[in-house]
Amino acid sequence: MQSNVSDIRLPVALQTLRKALHAKGEQLYKHSILCAEIARHLADAAEFGCGMTPQKAYCAGLVHDVGKLYIPDAILQKPARLTDSEWELIRLHSIYGVQFVKGTPLEEFSDVIGLHHERPDGNGYPYRRSGSEVTADARLIQVADQTAAILEDRPYRRRIGHPGIVIQELAPTVEMCFPDHVKAMLEALRVVAEQHAHSAYEPQGLGEFGGAQGVMP
Repeated sequence: MQSNVSDIRLPVALQTLRKALHAKGEQLYKHSILCAEIARHLADAAEFGCGMTPQKAYCAGLVHDVGKLYIPDAILQKPARLTDSEWELIRLHSIYGVQFVKGTPLEEFSDVIGLHHERPDGNGYPYRRSGSEVTADARLIQVADQTAAILEDRPYRRRIGHPGIVIQELAPTVEMCFPDHVKAMLEALRVVAEQHAHSAYEPQGLGEFGGAQGVMP
């Protein structure tokens, strides 16, 4: 019975989250949707040792930056380099996100939320996890997150549209996160880069939700 309740509540929670991201700002909203779509593509293209279905990968991508709802707009939308203290606050968004989803249907994504900026080499944040402590799910979202960031215009820089340069930028992260699947991962990412080579990403309307039932894990 509990599973059925969760199955009913999760799409509602995700739809509510999507509206909250949209209300927070266009940049965060677009980034979250693009990250979700890239994550779904990567999970669909190959397993990469990741246990997420394409549907669950989409949900994880959508929710990964929920902690930024607590970050001031002046920092998220600042059109210049952040100060050290501003970066320290930004780095807390993973912790805020885990706290946000605790006790909700979105709690199943707390691992991805908390670890998507951790690096297998131990140089990530906020917990300085390393090696196998950084789960395959979190690594997949990390790659999708970085890809989305490269393909987007930001207040402080323009997007990168050339597929070759996009792949060049992503290669070190892919090599670190998926050393046994570098070629397959980069091929999947090249497809994404080519799809977005000529124009910035524009997500579907709020009412669409990517086909609400279609995003369910």
